[in-house]
Amino acid sequence: MLTLTAPQNALVYLQKVLPNYQGKEWSEIIDQILIPTEPGLADKKHTEILSQVASLRERIKALQQEIDSIVFELYGLNEEERKVIIG
Repeated sequence: MLTLTAPQNALVYLQKVLPNYQGKEWSEIIDQILIPTEPGLADKKHTEILSQVASLRERIKALQQEIDSIVFELYGLNEEERKVIIG
């Protein structure tokens, strides 16, 4: 049995991640999971990743609109036909 003492958010993170490694040796686990060295580092990284995801979603949406516009032009669709397709 392993007992850990750490900030609550780190313990919650480990509680979510460690079941995936059940039955493995600690030496196998420690090299595969990220354990923050500073208490707020995990939250900071989480926020950073969410920001990147939001940015990518916005970019994808813009590209999809650009593709739609090109396809509508290619097929010569008028505004009414475009509205029907878009919904």
